[in-house]
Amino acid sequence: MDNVQFEVQSILLRIRDYKKSNQLAVGSFGQIFTSGTLNGLLMYEDSDEQVSIALINFYSKITYLEGKQVLEKMVDAVQKITSVNQLLLEKKLKFIRNAFEHPELDVPIMNSLIKMNRQIESSVPNLLIRELARDSLSQGLKRMSQTCNEELLIAALLDLRNEVLQQIANRNNETVKLIEYPYSIMIFILQLRKPQQFIIQYYIPMLLQLVKFDHPVIWNYLNQALLFVLNLNMQEKLGDDLFETRTLFGQIVLKGISNHLTRLSNMSITDMAQQCEIDTHFFVKFLIELFSSKDKIKFIFKKCDMNPFQKPVFQEVVQKIFELSRVSKRLQCDDGRMLQKQIYELQVQLFKSSLTKKSQQETTKLIKFVTDFTNEPRNTIKGIPHEQVVNFLKYCNLYNEKLMIEILGCHKEECVTIMEKYVNTFDYSQLSLVEGLRFLTSNFLLFGESQMIERVLNSFTIRYFEQNKDSTYFKHPDYLFTYTYAILLLNTDLFNKTVTKHMSLDDFKKTCKTINNGESLPNDVLVADYNNIQQDEIKCIRDFATTDDLSQFVWDKYLDTKSEAKQIYQSMNEYFEIQTDEEHYGDLILTAMVHNIEELIAQTQDVQELTSFLQQVIDICISNDKLDNAQQILISVMKMSNDQYDMSIYAGFYIAEQLLPYTQQFQPIISLINNTIMQRHQLATDNISKDCRNVLSRIKLNNKFTKKKMGSNEGVIQLFTQFLRQTTDEESEDDLLNQLPKQEEQQPLIGIKSPFLLSNLINQTKFLDKERLNEFLGLLLDSIQNITDFKKEYIKFAQIIFISVEILRVNTDRLLQFWPTVVNILTQKQKFESIKKNSIKQLLSSYCGYTLLKLVIEFLHQGESLENYYDCFKQGLEYLGDQSLEILQEFLIEIQKFLKQNSELDFSIIFLNNIVQLLLTIFTELEKKTLDQTDAQIIMNLIQDIFEQIQRYQSEKELVQILRKHLEILNTLLKQRQLRSVSSVDGFIAKHTLQIMTTYEKYIHEQDNAFLNDLLSLALNLSNEHLQKIIQIMMQVILNYKYIDLKEKEFSILFNQVTSRQQQILQTNNDQMLVNYSQNLQKMYFNWIQKDRFSLQLWLDILKKFGEILANLKQNKSPLQENVSLSFQCVCQNQYFQDILKAQSNDVQEKTKQFGKQHNLELLT
Repeated sequence: MDNVQFEVQSILLRIRDYKKSNQLAVGSFGQIFTSGTLNGLLMYEDSDEQVSIALINFYSKITYLEGKQVLEKMVDAVQKITSVNQLLLEKKLKFIRNAFEHPELDVPIMNSLIKMNRQIESSVPNLLIRELARDSLSQGLKRMSQTCNEELLIAALLDLRNEVLQQIANRNNETVKLIEYPYSIMIFILQLRKPQQFIIQYYIPMLLQLVKFDHPVIWNYLNQALLFVLNLNMQEKLGDDLFETRTLFGQIVLKGISNHLTRLSNMSITDMAQQCEIDTHFFVKFLIELFSSKDKIKFIFKKCDMNPFQKPVFQEVVQKIFELSRVSKRLQCDDGRMLQKQIYELQVQLFKSSLTKKSQQETTKLIKFVTDFTNEPRNTIKGIPHEQVVNFLKYCNLYNEKLMIEILGCHKEECVTIMEKYVNTFDYSQLSLVEGLRFLTSNFLLFGESQMIERVLNSFTIRYFEQNKDSTYFKHPDYLFTYTYAILLLNTDLFNKTVTKHMSLDDFKKTCKTINNGESLPNDVLVADYNNIQQDEIKCIRDFATTDDLSQFVWDKYLDTKSEAKQIYQSMNEYFEIQTDEEHYGDLILTAMVHNIEELIAQTQDVQELTSFLQQVIDICISNDKLDNAQQILISVMKMSNDQYDMSIYAGFYIAEQLLPYTQQFQPIISLINNTIMQRHQLATDNISKDCRNVLSRIKLNNKFTKKKMGSNEGVIQLFTQFLRQTTDEESEDDLLNQLPKQEEQQPLIGIKSPFLLSNLINQTKFLDKERLNEFLGLLLDSIQNITDFKKEYIKFAQIIFISVEILRVNTDRLLQFWPTVVNILTQKQKFESIKKNSIKQLLSSYCGYTLLKLVIEFLHQGESLENYYDCFKQGLEYLGDQSLEILQEFLIEIQKFLKQNSELDFSIIFLNNIVQLLLTIFTELEKKTLDQTDAQIIMNLIQDIFEQIQRYQSEKELVQILRKHLEILNTLLKQRQLRSVSSVDGFIAKHTLQIMTTYEKYIHEQDNAFLNDLLSLALNLSNEHLQKIIQIMMQVILNYKYIDLKEKEFSILFNQVTSRQQQILQTNNDQMLVNYSQNLQKMYFNWIQKDRFSLQLWLDILKKFGEILANLKQNKSPLQENVSLSFQCVCQNQYFQDILKAQSNDVQEKTKQFGKQHNLELLT
């Protein structure tokens, strides 16, 4: 106290000195100075700003030193100082902060401080003062909330709440502005102290009143409030079982989305562009924050949709989010696109944050009961315990509330019993009659026949009268019934829009004048009841989350019965055998995604983002045994509009690719393939479609070439050019080449342009077991059986065949099982008999033959084990007839490629014979064509590959066959006149003939004259450029020949073959070559000659040929002449041969002597 008195004296002295020095009037201050009391100073007012500043500083100093009464006076004194001087305002704000810390602060003083702070904030447009005011208030409230008791805090919050509700009741253009200040203070205090009682009982119903305002500022408050309450609830700071979350979520989120949907739907495009950014953007951002984590979504779902007897709110919100996405597409401005992006992010986030493991909620019995009740209410309840019927009627909102009267208003005994029990579940004690009636009808719609309504009201009034005998004005339940009916009629009259003149208070009084046994009710009761009805309609509120009006009274009653309701819900769960998994919300989100997946895909422009999203969707479906959902997603994607086609096709194939290994339902995937054939074919960007299209193009061109009998390269080019220029109607129907897309420098690999669109899907078939793969292939090929017009759908046929063959290639490890399935389609020629247009028939027949031959070549090494392989092989060879040079070359390259890829395999003789047969067929067709250097090189490389394979075989029997076939190939090659004009071809043949001969010598131990004859014939047909190799081949043939059983005629043929090239050899003037040739000649003859098969003519031919050799050497003065002479002489002088000669006629001996004399040789000793 001494400190206060000291401060009083100090301030008084300073004020006096200030007034004297500034010559100011002392006035009433003189008395205050004389008395020197605090009370006097508190009553002092002075217009001088400096004095006011000094006084406020003084009050700030002594704030903590005095009690509540002095504090109240100080607050009043400071409030009276109205100057807007900045320094003075700063001092007032300091005083407010200090006052908030007073230990005896009560609600009136606190409200005065808040009001003063608010006046300062709004008094000047000074940003600094406003910031200081807000900081002052927040600090003051923070300190107060930390120090004051719960009762004071609740009282302060109630005052703020009442101010908000008062502004709502007096709604006008300034309402939003007037609400802002008290609400912001209230939420600040709530965030600091989090008073459970106030939040549940008062704050939440206040929010439900704010929902009526369609204003961005108010909705911002509501959004923040929901997040605040939700977080408290998740932290279990508002009770262990708070159904209020559902109410708040429905009122704020569901109604918020609905409001935006309605507004955006009714707006013009221009209005949307102007308004959506300031409102809808913020709301979507709020939703993104609301669904920011899995825990939040799980909690919201649990509170909103886990009660099986209430309509799902969370599910409806999810659906409306997708509706909002669709409506926002009307906006084609930058803001609109930004909004669409935000909504897309919300949808994806909702999905990512919510999906969970396998879950379910079993409500079969309940759903059946609701369905039956909706159709036949009275029959359905028969046999059901009355208690459960009452619980169902009161706590389940899955049915139309109009049906309740069918049970509760029915005259039948069972229904009357149920109605009485229903009415008796309510506690009407200490309630006014209007409140009791409002309580009864809070979840019961009094709508129907008057007799039914009267029965319900009769039970109600009896129950009400029993519980309120001591406090009611009524002398008998019948009088109470009459007045209750009058109230009900008043409610109908006041709120019936068809009534033009509503009942006044006086009219109501007249109606009730003698209602209580001839006596009138007290006037204040009638007035109170009339006003109560007029201000707040008696309504049926079946669902707090979706109602348009929820009174504080109904809310309070709900809180009173919440514990009881929880027990009843548990009883109902047991009766209806409800089995609930709390993770069930994942199914809900997934279902929403399934039905709206096309919306998400349509908004995605980035393929990587879409791929990531789809991967998560399918992973969830697969891991949670939700394949039906995945199937539905695929079906939804296939239904997307044309303007979204690119992404939808990519999404469809990606989903199918991920789904294929797991699903048992292949039809959607088959439909996807069939439905996209034409688009993929026209674009020809994915590898499968591109390859198939190229094949069709080549085959079609080939058919044109064949038709015109053109085989030369020059002719091909001419015809190709002509074909591209054709514009006749006949060709325009199926002109494939003119449709080829222009190739961009860098095609983006997105959407349908992805090169692996279909190939990735095909690769997944390797994960199917035998039965499922067989089913998948069967369904795919069934699509061909459904083709009725090949003229229009020949491309579909070709693509399906192509895809089936690719599946076969991917599953080579199961080739034996699925080979027949595919090739049977290719070999059934009768399927084209119904085609009237020859060009299409020819195209498809050629396509089948082409594809069949490709398969035959690709699986040559497995042909022996494949069913009908050789029939396919034969049909494939038939296809080669009259094919163009390009097609023949293509298959030569295919054979070469096959051999290269399978160089490490051990091929059987049958396989190699098939190769040779295939090559011979191609070479036969090549004989009709004109070949160039490139063609020759391809053929020679191919033969080289084949020969490398041949050399690996060491079995005599097989090897001889293979070598013989190889000779056939070389002979066929040799017949190509145009080809042999290329110098390297004969050299190639000569080289390979030598290789064959070498292989024969190395591995074949049993002499084969026929084979050697073929080899010799091939060599002798080579050009003179390769004479050296020809002689080498001759020598090897002669050395390996089997002469013992050779008849004269056969030897004569051999001899003539060998000597057929003698003139060319002589002309070379190559002495060494001539010597080698002469040695081969004499070896051949002397190996064959025997006593019983000497021929004069053959001997004379030998002498003649040797004579020509010796003459040539002599003419060339060759030093080798003597060697050749002596060699021949020595062979002839062999005793065995001498005996043969001496046994011949004199004529033979004479001619032999003449030859020897001519060349200085002694041939006959």
